[in-house]
Parts: sequence; C-alpha cells; structure tokens
Amino acid sequence: MKRILILLPLISTSFIVQADLVIRQQAVRSNIITNDVIISIHGDKIRTEQLADQNGRGGVIYINDLATHDSAFLMPKDKTAMKNSGANLKSDIEAAKKAYGETNAMFLAPPLPVDTGKSEEAGNYKTEVYSWNGLNGTKETLWVAKNFPNYDKIKADLDKLDEWNSSFVGKGLEPDLRLLPGMVVKKQTAVGGRTDNGQLVTISLVSVKIEPVDPTIFEVPSDYTESKP
Repeated sequence: MKRILILLPLISTSFIVQADLVIRQQAVRSNIITNDVIISIHGDKIRTEQLADQNGRGGVIYINDLATHDSAFLMPKDKTAMKNSGANLKSDIEAAKKAYGETNAMFLAPPLPVDTGKSEEAGNYKTEVYSWNGLNGTKETLWVAKNFPNYDKIKADLDKLDEWNSSFVGKGLEPDLRLLPGMVVKKQTAVGGRTDNGQLVTISLVSVKIEPVDPTIFEVPSDYTESKP
C-alpha cells in the first residue's frame, strides 16, 4: 500500500514532529468492490487495517516494525495471527538473492515514475499526472499535488510507508513515492496491464488525523491463536 493525499489542520510544527498519523483511505476495485483502509504510524511501527468489503469479505491487519522488520498478519474474523521475525525475513531475502544471483527484479531499484505532462483536477487539488510501469505488467497512474499544504512537515512520516513498501512488499512492485515532487492524492493501478475482471484498483483519501496512537494496537491480542506461515 502507498502514500496518498493527507489533509491537515493548522497545528504547531513542534506537535507535528512528535505526533502520530492515522490515515484512512478507500480502495475501489473495478468500480464495484470497496474497502476502507486505516494506516496508523507510531515511530517505526506501521499498522495497516483493511476493513471488510460490502460483501463481508476481507478484514485483515498487517503490523510491521521498521526497526526490527518483525511483522504480523492478523485475521480478526477468525482471531488468528501469523508472525514473522525480522531475522527470518532477512535470511529469506538473502537466500533468494543467492539463488537468483541478485538479478531478480524484486531486488532491483524500481523504475522511476514518468511525468506525462498532463495537469488534472483530483478531488479539490490541481495535480500533475505521472505514470509508472512495474513488474508483471503492473501499470500505475498517480495524481501528484505539488503545493499540498503542510507536505514538508508530514513527509518524514509518509516516507516510512515507502520504506515499508521497499522492505516488505518488494522494490519492483511499487514506485518510490519519495522521488515525486509532492503529495499523491490519487492512485490507480492496473494489475497485469488489464482493466477488466476486477484488475483496476483506485485508492483515494478519506481522512487523516494527527493524534497519539495507542502503542498496544501494534501488538497481537492475547485472545488470538497463532498459526504458522
């Protein structure tokens, strides 16, 4: 998951530096299936919760620690969790690099987003449109607002999402949004270069709050049963 539009009230800079972020996004697949996504950032920890869609499907939580690379995958409906240590992740990546001679596109720096030269309105913002081509025919269109309010004050926290994508998702699967000249207020992804059969996904912002995040939400609840990956 990626960095998108964030709307902030006027708050003192000192508070912004210390504050946590809670971002709510909406993902729409093929204009039919809708999921709300809540991203909570607290220090080096990121919690991404995908709520169930209108058909009751989905409902999962990803917890990641950028400092240790420990992660957990939670399924609230079944109250089950799968944990993976940063040490295991590191050994898996090193083994894969050795097996593929470090030529696998997953380990290479992703292609740069390309400025299409187009300007469009996205929500209430004037944006410049960028395109990006990734692995397996993945294509993305990104609407970037250069003059987004308070962007320079929240960029450090937003960059953590891109660091997570690079560390946990794979470099070739997402563009590096840190290289863009502003805030991505909308993103549209076509997996496999297709726009049919539910392959088109559009992500946009619902809301954002700058507020303290309870550290306990980054822990696996005691009533969850742990299962092996």
